[in-house]
Amino acid sequence: MNDSSNNLRGATEILNAIVEKLEALTLKPGNGAAFARVEIFDLADWKAAVRRLVLNNNRAALVIYAGDDFKHVRENSVLTVDRTTRIDVLLTDRLLGDTVRALTGDGSRPGTLGLLDALLPALTGTILDADEDQEDSVYLVPTGVERIFVTDEEKANWPGRSALLLSLEASAPWLQTAVGNQANF
Repeated sequence: MNDSSNNLRGATEILNAIVEKLEALTLKPGNGAAFARVEIFDLADWKAAVRRLVLNNNRAALVIYAGDDFKHVRENSVLTVDRTTRIDVLLTDRLLGDTVRALTGDGSRPGTLGLLDALLPALTGTILDADEDQEDSVYLVPTGVERIFVTDEEKANWPGRSALLLSLEASAPWLQTAVGNQANF
């Protein structure tokens, strides 16, 4: 008798798949990579990471593990737990002396809004396919976008920088286990 079935996908596996998609993203055919740098980093140290990246690269994408949510359902002796992994992607573009064009773009750069428009199709839908070990695919859904505003004190570290925070949810998908005294699974 099997008393559990684990079809969960790890958060690290999901983060790495997002990084791969972002590294492969191009703005237009023949224009090269959308981002000069793509990296996973710890939310606890985001200011230091952003300072390091934004001073060195015009366009960057920072992938952040934001947490997990779990829902559960018990049917007789089977407990099913569904997992949703929350991920944030910080998008930045820089144009010294013109933060508006860093946001909206121009003929020579996409701006953060153009980057957002380019990556939404790449980060919506299946991110990890089902395989012989996993019955279900993992898919991403965008849940919101926020502007990142900096204080006057921080502007020296963000010269000409525009930033957006894209929030995503990934189905990761489920775990089942036998519970109760009639564990038939």
